[in-house]
Formats: sequence, structure tokens, C-alpha cells
Amino acid sequence: TRQIVSLTVGPGEFVPKSAYTIIEARENAVNLTGSLHGDGHWLFSGPHVVRISGPAVNDVSAPAAVGGTGILELDKSSGPALHGPITLKPGAILRPLRDGQLGHPRFISVGSGADLQMGGHTQAGENLGLYGGKVTGGGTLELEDYIHGGIDFEVSTLVPSMAADVRITATAPKFFVSVGEGRLDMTGNFTLDP
Repeated sequence: TRQIVSLTVGPGEFVPKSAYTIIEARENAVNLTGSLHGDGHWLFSGPHVVRISGPAVNDVSAPAAVGGTGILELDKSSGPALHGPITLKPGAILRPLRDGQLGHPRFISVGSGADLQMGGHTQAGENLGLYGGKVTGGGTLELEDYIHGGIDFEVSTLVPSMAADVRITATAPKFFVSVGEGRLDMTGNFTLDP
């Protein structure tokens, strides 16, 4: 059985004082239920689940990353759990448990073997980079600019894939795949809606 340890940070809020904040769930799952603030980089890692939940509002707009063994679940009832760009390092898992948990990030990057598990939810953003990673679980990605699919052959030969609906609303949408004979496998609806 999975055990969630509830961690209410500070007197209802957590404001890191350093350039980097690392939340690591080493022994048990961690549930961050208070307000998260700060403009330094955030790293969430495992091997257990880190969950950001609860009704308190977060204003984290700095870049965030999920480490290679990390599983980050986003379940804020009051709005986005995170607002800034997010990177899923190779092997990481990100699970939004409600619509709009990433706010409106400038960039979502999914590394080799990483998995953005949509769970049927809707997420808006500007750009999506799939670098040997995948988007699974249905749902809808509403992107304003582009999808970049590529493979870093020094890290992995995994083919980036998507199993979600995608709607791009840019006036000049871009879709490109780079790095040699790279490809992007897609299932679901793909709509250009400028």
C-alpha cells in the first residue's frame, strides 16, 4: 500500500530562500498542501510520489523539474499547482489530477522515457518539447505555438509519442521533428485553430 505523508509547510506557506529548492520523497510519499512561493528553481524527485494539493494558492512561476525517478502529482483545487516552465527529466512522471494544473507554462519539456500522464485532463501552454518522452492518458493539450519532437540519440532511441488531443491556436503554428530520422507518433485529434 502507498502511504501519503501530509506535509503542511510553515504557517500555511513555504517560501524558499535559496536559488534551488529540492523536494525529495525518499522514504514515503510527500503531500505539499500549503502555499508554495518563490522565484528560485524547483526540483521534485522520488522514488515516491510528491503531490502538490490543497486549497491554498501557489504562485511558483520559476522553472520546475521532475527528477528521473520522480513522480509529481498536481491536485490544487484553487488553481494551478505550478505556473512556470517545467522539465520532465529522463524517466520522470508528471500526473495532473485536475485541468489546468500547470497554469500556462511557456514550455513543457518531456525527456527520454519521461511520461506526461494527462489522465483525461486539459492543459494549456505555449510550447511542448518531446525528446524521447511521451504524453499519455488522453486529455487535451492546448498549445499556442509549437510542438518540437526530437530524440537525443546519446541518451535514448525512444520515439516520442502522444496519445492525447492537441489543439494549436497560434496564428502561424509550427510542428517540427529534428535530429536525423526522428519521428513523432501521434494518436488522437490534432487541430490547428488559429
